[in-house]
Amino acid sequence: ETEKQAVRRALIEERGRFCTFITFLQPVVNGELTMLGEITHLQGIIDDLVVLTAEPHKLPPASEQVIKDLKGSDYSWSYQTPPSSPSSSSSRKSSMCSLAQPATTTARLSSVSSHDSGFVSQDATYSKPPSPMPS
Repeated sequence: ETEKQAVRRALIEERGRFCTFITFLQPVVNGELTMLGEITHLQGIIDDLVVLTAEPHKLPPASEQVIKDLKGSDYSWSYQTPPSSPSSSSSRKSSMCSLAQPATTTARLSSVSSHDSGFVSQDATYSKPPSPMPS
């Protein structure tokens, strides 16, 4: 009788370990199943895209229908060209003057450097010393 009780306690202890293991394993397996479902969904999308792009030089039926509809309608195409460039010397002079003025960029550069990765951009290197790294 004592041996039966000892074996029973040992089996219950082992079963408890197994149940704990399964309790910890279940979220991992559920996560894997979720990812597998997403992969299956992505596989369906990829399969559809492969079919849709199998013939790159052939328009799909919907596009052909749009062309037919436009041919049959009395819709007319009109193209407008942009206005020509200004040719007066005063316009050119004002453009050149605006290009000659130096732009101030110190306000913009304060957000350029990145200290978390250790990378400092070239703009920030020439504009100001880097602030001390946070600890």
